[in-house]
Amino acid sequence: MKNLLPTLRKYFYAFPFFTLFFSLLLTLNLYAQIQPGDDLRKLGLVPFSQPDMGPKLAINKYDYYGSGDVNNDGVIDFNDVSAMQNGEINDRADIDGDGTPSTENDQQILMNYLNGNTRYLPSHWNYLNGIEKRNWVQKMLAIDSVNYNPYIPDGDSIYTCVEFSKEMLINNFGVDSLINYIGYWKFLNHGDENARFNIPVYMVFTTIQAPVPNPTGHVISGVLVGPNDTTHFQENPLNFNEWYFFEPEDDGEVHPGDPEMNKNFPVKIRWWGWDFALPPPLESSFGYRDIVEFNLNNGEASVNWYNPHLVLSNPNDTLVSVENQGGLENKVNDFELGNAYPNPTNGFVNIPYVTNKEVNVTFEIYNELGQLVERITGKGVTAGKHNFAYNLTKLPSGVYLIRAQTDRGNFSSVKVINMK
Repeated sequence: MKNLLPTLRKYFYAFPFFTLFFSLLLTLNLYAQIQPGDDLRKLGLVPFSQPDMGPKLAINKYDYYGSGDVNNDGVIDFNDVSAMQNGEINDRADIDGDGTPSTENDQQILMNYLNGNTRYLPSHWNYLNGIEKRNWVQKMLAIDSVNYNPYIPDGDSIYTCVEFSKEMLINNFGVDSLINYIGYWKFLNHGDENARFNIPVYMVFTTIQAPVPNPTGHVISGVLVGPNDTTHFQENPLNFNEWYFFEPEDDGEVHPGDPEMNKNFPVKIRWWGWDFALPPPLESSFGYRDIVEFNLNNGEASVNWYNPHLVLSNPNDTLVSVENQGGLENKVNDFELGNAYPNPTNGFVNIPYVTNKEVNVTFEIYNELGQLVERITGKGVTAGKHNFAYNLTKLPSGVYLIRAQTDRGNFSSVKVINMK
């Protein structure tokens, strides 16, 4: 079987019949596998969101590049700042994505986030705008090592555009049960970087622009980044221009008319991974899921087809509509704290908050030195409006940060002045 696959891949691109046959077989099979309750993110059908493959790979959900969870305990807090100050060096500590972890700038960005001065970190893909997403992708490509792999055109160790694109998806999106993939051995020499970057990168099937007698297929990579501006949550997966295409062999951006993308041939965006029971002789239980296909006419794109299960609007943009008590009106998030009152206070302080889903909420109170004063956890908090009341009379005068974190990964914080 291992010897058969290189031959299949060669003819897959050379003959339209093979392309049509394999595409039809894979497409029909993958439609049948989506069941109610499936996590569509992990099946490639939510191109807006971080795949969060960590739990399926038996690793911490924040164990990805630049996450801020420096000590890898599943929580992003001031202990992570302390870990950086104590010399901890790892991927999670490179907050600014410059390739050097735990710098003073990394510590400052994380402190700003924990103090509530910024709503998200540079790696928190779900909340980035289009410019920030493009910037973060380019930084991660500079760090990723896929482009250093040798190009091997044939033989058992064949490593061509398909393998480059697959490894780029593995390192960014993440692939469950990868060890069961029949070609897993090809990626062993490049280190285990499965889900290292937690970015929803896809495989992109194109046609070479070069003038050849027969159209020659090619595979690159792509990620949905949205409009190239500062707006949030406006990505449209059916808008060709809102995808960032790049060549995984050299990390260069790709546009219609470039050698890697013929401006008059279709462009198909695909997810690849485990979760299927594909018939032999296909690759064990691995296969492609077609996401969207664009037709190109002199570089102008139009939608030819898209997966009926594809999520078309950004699910990370949840507008909460409640009364304006405590400033909780039209907040963007599944969870949000309102304004603390009374503030300043010399006794109890009230902090209204709202959640759209049932969650466990942990409130942490920090003093001006960044030291944890108290941690209070509320379990099974139902969807709706709530109030957190805290007694500061036992604490010295000063400024305190009250930070809330849910088990769904939401963060929010407010500052409270205690006066005696």
